[in-house]
Amino acid sequence: ERREEIAEVFLRRQEDEEGDRYIGQWDLKGECFEGQGTFKWLSGDYYEGQWKGGMQHGYGLYVTSKMQY
Repeated sequence: ERREEIAEVFLRRQEDEEGDRYIGQWDLKGECFEGQGTFKWLSGDYYEGQWKGGMQHGYGLYVTSKMQY
């Protein structure tokens, strides 16, 4: 696992047991998504944008197989 400090966050890639994955910034404790990142579900849907406290927050793009938000 590679950690690259950027201000108060670090970059990390994580994939869960269902095959969903997140690539982006985390808080320094490594507990939640924080900053800029991309979460891609196994279905192919994804959200690319800002995160705060592990939740989608601020500007971002959410793309599904049917729509783009």
